Amino acid sequence: MRFLGSLLALVLVGVCCGAGREPVSTPKAKEPTYDGKTLGEWVARSHSDSVEVSRPANLVLGHLDPTAIPALIELLTDADTNNRITAAWALGQMGPQARTAASAITKLLKDKDGLVRGAAASALGRFGPDAREAVPALTELLKDTDPVAPREAAEALGEIGPEAKTAIPAIIELLKDAQDWEIGHIVRGIGPAAIPSLASLLKDRNGEIRAAGAVGLGELGPDAVAAIPALAELLGDKDEPVRDAASRALGNIGPASIPAIGALLGSTHWQDRQAAAMALGNVRSDPKPAIPALVGLLNDKEGRVRAAAASALSQMGPEARAALPGLTGLLQDKNWRVQEAATEALGHIGPEARTAVRALADLLREENSQVRQTGAWALGHIGPEARAAVPSLAELFKDKDWRVREAAASALGQIGPEARAAVPALTEVLKDGNSLVGEAAAEALGKIGPDAKAAIPVLTKLLKQSGYLRPNAARALGKIGPEARTAVPVLTELLRGESDPVREAAAGAMGRIGPDASSALPALTESLTDAHPSVRRIAAEAIGKISPPGVAVFTRLLKDENWRNRRAAATALGKIGRAAKACVPALTESLKDEAEAVGCAAAEALGQMGPDAKTAIPALVELLGDKRWPTREAAASALGNIGSEAKTAVPALMEFLTDGNERVRKAAAEALEKIKKEMKQGSGTSK
Repeated sequence: MRFLGSLLALVLVGVCCGAGREPVSTPKAKEPTYDGKTLGEWVARSHSDSVEVSRPANLVLGHLDPTAIPALIELLTDADTNNRITAAWALGQMGPQARTAASAITKLLKDKDGLVRGAAASALGRFGPDAREAVPALTELLKDTDPVAPREAAEALGEIGPEAKTAIPAIIELLKDAQDWEIGHIVRGIGPAAIPSLASLLKDRNGEIRAAGAVGLGELGPDAVAAIPALAELLGDKDEPVRDAASRALGNIGPASIPAIGALLGSTHWQDRQAAAMALGNVRSDPKPAIPALVGLLNDKEGRVRAAAASALSQMGPEARAALPGLTGLLQDKNWRVQEAATEALGHIGPEARTAVRALADLLREENSQVRQTGAWALGHIGPEARAAVPSLAELFKDKDWRVREAAASALGQIGPEARAAVPALTEVLKDGNSLVGEAAAEALGKIGPDAKAAIPVLTKLLKQSGYLRPNAARALGKIGPEARTAVPVLTELLRGESDPVREAAAGAMGRIGPDASSALPALTESLTDAHPSVRRIAAEAIGKISPPGVAVFTRLLKDENWRNRRAAATALGKIGRAAKACVPALTESLKDEAEAVGCAAAEALGQMGPDAKTAIPALVELLGDKRWPTREAAASALGNIGSEAKTAVPALMEFLTDGNERVRKAAAEALEKIKKEMKQGSGTSK
């Protein structure tokens, strides 16, 4: 919601509402404590001018459990404007589980401050149907003079759903006054009851309101079938935005709209036939009934209609295979826009358009560069089936338009190993003066894989240069695989470079090269403490692929003085999975880490090791009793991932089906289901 985004921005920078900031007070009700601080303290910190202080506070306030509800309800009546906003927002973040606060929040809809009224409306919307009693007050708020509150009230009514149908007339009036297209989206939640009011907007003098009505009807989908005739009439509207909105709406309603759209196909006005083609293309749920009519339009005397029909078929993807002959014929059309639309359609049909490969290859010689570029793109989307076009695509590297050269390189990459004959040409294109062309060539060589080994010397040389291609060259070498072992020394050196993307790519490449990159293990081990989290993660994964026994280095890192490094080690072991089972004892010990993030990461890692982590089950069961809900959630999930070996944890997990936190309850339920399923499968196997 727009208000919520603005509110968060205000809170993060500590901006006060009103003339001045009043003293921050704390709730008088018995306050729950989160991560060592009371609710009142977190609220106070959320108002800090320091982002480093306010951001963590908002994260906590956005994930409170129901024990905070009484204190937050009391805070709704606080003298401080910011406190009232914060309390309403925090309750809204809890969703329906905070429904008991609906009555208190409803009172805030009459607050003297507009932002408070908006925050209250937003919170009620998050309660959904449970906020039905607030419908009258929210309806009244639609007339508010505040620039934010009415919009929030409208969105809340939409989220409450069908029980807010009495508010439809007021929402429609708001739409007409504000000329706001989005209100049409909002009534979708209220449902079919909004159809008559939305349909009445289609006759409005104002084009924006007509379009908004069409958008709203489209959001209701098949339920708006009664509005089809009126929407079909708008396909001939004088305003293009109105025609577009009606076209999309008819498409969303589905196949039932095809007869009404089809009535326009015989019109003597090409604009009507074009609009009909576009509307047929918007029928996505079941496009097949529209295809015969569109195939017929491919032969229309007006080029713009032929292009529209081809574009409509393009949106249908492989479903449009029946149009292959007609689309292939349009590749020779004298109108380049028609050629382009037909080419795009063939590309979206994909591998099944292989019969058009030769015609598309011929298209690569067209004078219009846009047509050549689109032709290369289409051949790439056909994939390996377009192998016959490889020589023609390679010829495009001589094209003066860099976009065409880039499209050709990308297409060869999508064709993959079948494009091995183009490796020399792609290797040469690595030297292209355009960065995007060089990047596409490097990516293509990687996709061709081991068959691109002839490019290894040039790719390795690029690693030693300071240009933009180093990450791309490193990734390409990794995809070529063990054949790229000669590049390991240079890749190792890149791990100590200044560029984060280069270090990531170098580590990932050595993981793909595998055991032949064992000489890089010391450098990769150093990278486990890299300042960039992605580098740490990828380095850990690489170590696991190069030498599973090498994961022992993580045991030491789990005891690092920096908690971020300890978390990185635990996360890395989870990524490696069962190959790191030797580290189960160390991870089990890390469950007791003083940093919550480390304990959660350790639990997740143990879960990813499955049955191999069965010795950690007692410690995970103990962790279920932690006062912090993220830790309880992580422990429950881990037990579920361990599977039937965790059957001894079933009684403990059963207790957490009634945990105060919804996410913990969900994790416990999912864990029990996994354990039960595996036990049942095991029983069946034993029989």
